[in-house]
Amino acid sequence: MYKHTPLKIGAILIVAVLLIPLAYSSIARADNGLQDREVSVDASNNGYFSIDSKALAPAGHGNEFELVFAGNTLLMTFRNSTNQQNSSLEFAITLNKLIYDSASGSNQTLIDFGDSGFSLMDSSTFSSIGMSMPSSLNSTYKEFGVYVLHENTLFAMIVQVNGAASAVKTPAMQSSMMTLTPNEVKLSFIIINMSLNMAPMNQQMSGNISLQMKISAPSGVPPAVSTKHGFALNFTEGNNSGYFAWNRTAYLSNGGLPWTRTTVGYSFSGQELTLTYPAAQKILHDPTMGISAQTIISAVNSVVKAAGNIIIYGIALTLAIVLVAASAAYRRRN
Repeated sequence: MYKHTPLKIGAILIVAVLLIPLAYSSIARADNGLQDREVSVDASNNGYFSIDSKALAPAGHGNEFELVFAGNTLLMTFRNSTNQQNSSLEFAITLNKLIYDSASGSNQTLIDFGDSGFSLMDSSTFSSIGMSMPSSLNSTYKEFGVYVLHENTLFAMIVQVNGAASAVKTPAMQSSMMTLTPNEVKLSFIIINMSLNMAPMNQQMSGNISLQMKISAPSGVPPAVSTKHGFALNFTEGNNSGYFAWNRTAYLSNGGLPWTRTTVGYSFSGQELTLTYPAAQKILHDPTMGISAQTIISAVNSVVKAAGNIIIYGIALTLAIVLVAASAAYRRRN
């Protein structure tokens, strides 16, 4: 009755081992590709910073994105070295100029980012935009800032990255919360035009402030598309995709009054992207750079598949050999 028991047990064990890759793939899909990640940050006083985000085991090897800010350019790179193609993705956002367009039609360059060096924000700079300097950064959540001060205009970029999906406070609006996921980096632009502080209120509210940027990528520059909350540029190389996205809503503050919502205008031609805000003493807008969830899922599945081919199927083969030998011995005894 139990003559073939070892073979039955062996078959069950082998099937269980072979199903492990499918289990990992199911987990990746269930998490929408937003598994926890290991995040490290390197920031220098000259404004340079790099953010490295790696998937945790078993998908850590080869599933990595890096955001580097040097000079006035943000460079996003994703690497997936777990498949035969050794695929990658790269795109860059260069900050060009911040311009004030008056209601009369004249314009003034407030900051030329190509000629102005960034610096790492300290406690006094955070205080000038109504924030406290982040005091403790745990192994998962990182927050810091870089800035340019030119004459009467301050441009700050608050950087937030998290290794786990959670709600975090919006910079300079501590009562407002936003969701930050592991596959993205939040870049909050804060513009403080101190020259408007000395102007009459009717002049403060006239005209626009425009942020001019250059978009570049080896695969070419995609068109802007509408999203649920704003617009995005979706970059694609092979099976990998990433994005630069911005909300259609920004926040303004004048004369120390509370923040109010406003609509962000934009124009996009060739490689030139311009975001336009109504002129105000303080402006807050929070774009995002990230890697698509589907790209993260594909990278996880590639790792699991590779691990299955090398290790899991090796284990299954070893089990099969051992169990066949055990079965033969079992038959001889019976």
